Amino acid sequence: MKEFYESSRDYWDSEAEYAKRPDVWKVEAYQLWMSAKVIYEQQLSMMSDGPHQYPAFWGWRVVRMLIAFSLENLVKAYLIQEMGKDSEWFAKEGNLTIKKGHDLIHLFREAGYEIDEAEEHYLGLFSICGLWAGRYPIAKNEHSLPRKRASMSSSEELLQRSMEIHKKYRNDVRVKYGDYWDLLHAGMGNLEYECAERLFNSLLDDLGGM
Repeated sequence: MKEFYESSRDYWDSEAEYAKRPDVWKVEAYQLWMSAKVIYEQQLSMMSDGPHQYPAFWGWRVVRMLIAFSLENLVKAYLIQEMGKDSEWFAKEGNLTIKKGHDLIHLFREAGYEIDEAEEHYLGLFSICGLWAGRYPIAKNEHSLPRKRASMSSSEELLQRSMEIHKKYRNDVRVKYGDYWDLLHAGMGNLEYECAERLFNSLLDDLGGM
């Protein structure tokens, strides 16, 4: 009697051949992007008056997580299509090995994309949400947590510190676009979403669209 299941290696090898195609990664990216967009629009609708289809919930970190997964799949599709990275990633039998495979800033640079200051900042935020903040209550270890400002004993001290920070670090990305800790506890602004959308559309165009 034949075995009921295929061997793990045979199954892996057939799936690996499929996964070496950039269009497979592109389809996954598109599905994740549309899922992010649905929740994004739902979150915006919660701010308006009137009846809502779903109970209120805080979904902004989930939106960022899905954006991270989408951009990761799309830039990997580009790396396969334009740089033949699949031969490197699948070199070890039965394994997929991608160095810094969830670091969006690294992946975009590896793909040769010129990202501006705001895009780099938000890619870092999306990576945090993809790694843990969009799905777990705490990071894997203390070094993965974004820096958090210390509490102040009075509103006057808080105001003074804010003034000093803005004066000293006026051109720092953390002041211009927000500290990661602050952003993780806030909704998604227009600039952040526009950066994500621009990166997604640029990659998708370079991959020939859907």
